[in-house]
Amino acid sequence: MNARSCLLTVLLWLAGSLSVSAAPTAAQRAKDEARAKETRQQQELAAALHAVKAAEADKGPQDPSVADALEALALLHKQQGRVDQVEALLVRAKEIRLASLGAGDPQAARSLRLLGKFYLDRRRLDEAEPLLKQALTWRQIAYDRDHPDVSESLGDMGVLYLMQEKYKEAEPYLKDAVDQRSFLVDGDPAELATLLNYLGSLYVKQMRYPEAIPLCERALALDEKLLGNNHPEVATDVNNLAVLYHAAGRSRDAERLYLRSKAIEEKTLSPNHPDLVETLSQLATLYSQQKRYQESEQMYRQALAKGRVSLGDRNPQVIELAKEYAALLKSLGRAEEARAIERQIAPLISAH
Repeated sequence: MNARSCLLTVLLWLAGSLSVSAAPTAAQRAKDEARAKETRQQQELAAALHAVKAAEADKGPQDPSVADALEALALLHKQQGRVDQVEALLVRAKEIRLASLGAGDPQAARSLRLLGKFYLDRRRLDEAEPLLKQALTWRQIAYDRDHPDVSESLGDMGVLYLMQEKYKEAEPYLKDAVDQRSFLVDGDPAELATLLNYLGSLYVKQMRYPEAIPLCERALALDEKLLGNNHPEVATDVNNLAVLYHAAGRSRDAERLYLRSKAIEEKTLSPNHPDLVETLSQLATLYSQQKRYQESEQMYRQALAKGRVSLGDRNPQVIELAKEYAALLKSLGRAEEARAIERQIAPLISAH
């Protein structure tokens, strides 16, 4: 080998070594992204805390601007997953607005609504109800019937009654909210889609499938336009519609949408996400009903494996999945395999 080719070999080797060492691994990139996200969240939190202190120093601790800053800080805590920090901030903001603005003020109604919605999201329904009712009353006094805030509060009351299983009370609130949102020129399509899904859910609870299906189809179309075809919320809409088709006996349409929901979830969610577990379970049930037992077994096995990772062996959904899988195996004459699964879950069932 002459000197030139020897030098070229060395240079190529060095270049390769440098490129390999310079390229970060997927794990390193994920670590860097997580670190950057944490830094960004800390900066956002510091800015929000500073805004509260600045408002207190500038206007005094009972000024409405302090309530604004407290609510912004509460929203940031919620977005960043620190839910335990939210309630006290919203309670203080509500007290400031009531003291400084008085009962009936639209901004005071907003604070009541924010705290009530926090309780609603936490399923603390008894605490949510008086706050949401009062917020709606004050907004109806302050605004015209077609004001977005009135529509928002009507929807809150409908969702509250839906969660309380007071379906007769829920329906007029949800229908009014949907009607008003539908005619708002500058309304938020995402909020309308959410309301449509809630009204659809109400009709599903009452087994009014022909009324529920067009609502959920409309919600899906809105979210697809707003979010694109491969978004987790679109997957939820697709799954909701699949459940409806399944219940209405439209098995072919249900399968098509379950598979679409599964494909979106596999792309956009973590590998063992509970939503994906639920979709796999629904497919398993559908295939079993269609006597497509091999495909059903495949879905059950995937759902169980993922559910045990994300939810744990003791989770009621995972236990129910195991029971259904055992029942499928029994129907296929594989009694020993079924008994092995039943022995595994027996202590978990007794614990519940």
